[in-house]
Amino acid sequence: MARSIYGGEEATFTRRFFGDDMLESVLQVCTLGIGWLIWLAIVAPKGQTPAKQLLNIRIHDYRTGEIASAGQVWIREVGVKLVLPLAIYLTLWAAISEGTGNGISSLYGLVVGIALIANDERRALWDYIAGTIVRYHPGGKVGRVDAGLQATTEAGYRERRLQELELLHRRGILNDDEYRVRRAQIIAEV
Repeated sequence: MARSIYGGEEATFTRRFFGDDMLESVLQVCTLGIGWLIWLAIVAPKGQTPAKQLLNIRIHDYRTGEIASAGQVWIREVGVKLVLPLAIYLTLWAAISEGTGNGISSLYGLVVGIALIANDERRALWDYIAGTIVRYHPGGKVGRVDAGLQATTEAGYRERRLQELELLHRRGILNDDEYRVRRAQIIAEV
């Protein structure tokens, strides 16, 4: 697995779907939902859910790379994963007789799955809404997020800018002189 600027390893689709998401559902059923909510209240400040705690997975703030706040975890897990699909289903069920809203609410699950597969960062719909990203932490070791992560984030940002600049140069959008000047500017920021 590739290391990430977010403090852990990138989560693969299979780890996300068959690992934490399915285990999350099993835990919700086994604890009748109430136990899961209590457990979530305990682990949410650590950027985790009950299943993510068992699997050494953390939810990070997408912008900063720090562990997500408890509020972000609650928005992601309860607001977007549970309440939003239920609200969609109930609204459509009430609006369309015979409960045919179920097919439309299933479309929500399909959109979520496509979003997860279709992006390189393995972010699901709820990650975009809550501003989060999920990362696996082997052995459960999560270093304190500090200026070192910020430096890594900035270095990654500069590296992406250099790659984009090189691509523009190869495509002929930038001539040699423009490329050298802009490259020197980015390197000078170090």
